[in-house]
Amino acid sequence: MVQSNFRGHTASEFMEWLSPSALKSLDPYHSTLSVLLNETGGIIDDTIITKHSNEAYYVVTNAGRRDRDLPWFQAKLEEWNSSERGKGGPVEMEVLEGWGLLALQGPEAASYLQTLTSFDLKRLTFGKSAFVPIEGFNLHVARGGYTGEDGFEISIPPSQTVEVANLLSKSPVQLTGLGARDSLRLEAGMCLYGQDLDENISPIEAGLAWVIREPIYALLQA
Repeated sequence: MVQSNFRGHTASEFMEWLSPSALKSLDPYHSTLSVLLNETGGIIDDTIITKHSNEAYYVVTNAGRRDRDLPWFQAKLEEWNSSERGKGGPVEMEVLEGWGLLALQGPEAASYLQTLTSFDLKRLTFGKSAFVPIEGFNLHVARGGYTGEDGFEISIPPSQTVEVANLLSKSPVQLTGLGARDSLRLEAGMCLYGQDLDENISPIEAGLAWVIREPIYALLQA
């Protein structure tokens, strides 16, 4: 997965211009599934967008779409920052190169992770995130995942990824790959880019109309 930060005085306006989702109304450290759309409404990529504040967003996109997504982001940033809309303050993108993203998933994920932190994970309900101390590491932890199970996605700096991965993969946790994830997301009815989503499929055709804020949806339906 590719992890990026977008920051600036007009970050909220930029992110709602970039995606069709309602982001300004999100509370800080809340997330939503969204999509990036091309000029014809086809899906460039699906993404999880987390609002840290009105001026800061954390965005996770698919690694397989990196070569399409990052130049597109950069072009949109340049367009925004040189326009009237960007005069309220430029927006900058930081790609978190080399950062790890581990998904701890399953019915017992919370009880296992709770043994490694003093943070009360009951406060971290689905769609919320926080910086959580885990055995001496201060890590961005989001409640969610792409398996249909309870779980957490944990963002880790490059220098700590191996150590944290070893910490989180002790018994009874079992390491699994994307094949196992794919079987679970199928059972949960979750879309996969390249199979269920592509640039010729709109969010409505993909059954993702719920990610579109109402005024845009009404226009698309017209």
